Amino acid sequence: YEVLNLIGVGAMGAVYRARDLGLNRPVALKAMLPRWAEDLRGRALFAREGRAAASLSHENVIRVYAVGERDRIPYLVMEYVE
Repeated sequence: YEVLNLIGVGAMGAVYRARDLGLNRPVALKAMLPRWAEDLRGRALFAREGRAAASLSHENVIRVYAVGERDRIPYLVMEYVE
């Protein structure tokens, strides 16, 4: 993924506008903030959010494309909507 710019920061994560280089499409990439990445409860909440969002399929809910981890920082890759 190529990170383009920061969209916003919340309590546990930051969301970036990014490009999926493999599929050549815009995505939103939500990465857990480093201060939470070592907190097991925080990681569990982040993972639960990803699983819950990925289980939904509705035109008014943003789709989750992928979940992963890089340098011990969990992230979600989601549909980008302006």
